[in-house]
Order: sequence, then C-alpha cells, then structure tokens
Amino acid sequence: MMKKITLLLTAMVFAFTNLMAQTPPTTSWNDFAETQWYNTTAVSFNITTAEDFAGLATLVAAGNSFSGIKINLQANIDLGAHLWTPIGINANNPFSGELDGNNYIISNLFVNL
Repeated sequence: MMKKITLLLTAMVFAFTNLMAQTPPTTSWNDFAETQWYNTTAVSFNITTAEDFAGLATLVAAGNSFSGIKINLQANIDLGAHLWTPIGINANNPFSGELDGNNYIISNLFVNL
C-alpha cells in the first residue's frame, strides 16, 4: 500500500512540475484568425480548426454578436500555439450565439488579457 501511495505522489509531482514548466506562447491567435468560413446569411457554422475558432473571436471582437446563430465544433481544437483572447470579453462586444461543443475538447488554452 505504501509503495502505491509513493508511486502516486511521485507521478503527481512529476505531472505538476511538467505543467508548471510550460512556457506560454508569445504570439497571439488574433494574427492567425481565419474568417473565410463566415457569411451573413447562414444561421449555423461548423468550426474545425484553431484558426477558425480564432476567427470567431475576431468576428465577435469586431462587433458581430452571433445572436440567433449556432456554432458547432466539429473537431478537437488545440490552442497551444498562440495566446488566446477570450470571446465576448466585454459588454460592448458580447457573444450571444449558441456554441455546441459536440463533446470535442478545446485544449492548451493560454489566455491573453
């Protein structure tokens, strides 16, 4: 029993050390955003890449609230390559649409405020 506890604690320390050792990126997703998927007539959009998801953030920051529009994640999104600016971060440019994650995962998020 003691060996299991020691092994578990060692694994936790190793995982925590690796997590804390991560160096956040220095570039911003704003510079890599893709908005070509968006048009003003559709009521539903599928997001499959980190660049597309960054495009959503860019469009919301520009004043598009996406009210009445559904965004569907269609793949896991890894945002670890660049710093992320949250979507709809203030009352002037809120995100008012619907985001369906479809059980996909958004990972490695480093927030840039």
